[in-house]
Amino acid sequence: MVADADGQLALLSGSIHAMTEQNTNNANESISITTDMQEIVEFSAKLTQVLGEVDALLKRLEENNNGIEQLALRTQLLSLNASVEAARAGEAGKGFSVVANEVRSLSEASKQTAQESNHNKDEISQTLEQLTADVGVLCRVTDKVNERLNHLTANSEEISAAAQDIAQATRQLGIHFEQLNEMSRESQ
Repeated sequence: MVADADGQLALLSGSIHAMTEQNTNNANESISITTDMQEIVEFSAKLTQVLGEVDALLKRLEENNNGIEQLALRTQLLSLNASVEAARAGEAGKGFSVVANEVRSLSEASKQTAQESNHNKDEISQTLEQLTADVGVLCRVTDKVNERLNHLTANSEEISAAAQDIAQATRQLGIHFEQLNEMSRESQ
């Protein structure tokens, strides 16, 4: 009877040891996943920073394009003045009038290109805003996963510690049963 109980305790101890080992492996895997998730958070932060830098560059581009539009407007006014002066000069200003018209055409083309560039900049800015928002969502989800993994890791560590306590108690019971078994043999 004592030997049978001793065998059962040995089996129980082996099972607890295997469970403890598996639980430790699970805790280590959770820690590894937490580390990976932290890398995602760091990458997301860097990506958000880069997106901010791109947005700043787009604002500078808009300022440059606005400057081009202002230059185009001033060039058109100069072209108009040149046309008026060419008309006053009559036949002698005819060639100058052709140049003034070309300058006006180039000015219009510059203005239109700057406006198209600003339109493209606006579309890029909207895309960046959406991407930044998506990165924010990714960060929040990653934080939630990290919280859950930390909780899981803590629970695994508690279970592992409890299993080790049970294994130690089982070993102690085994020793007591062995002592009882020895006493039983000596008394016979």
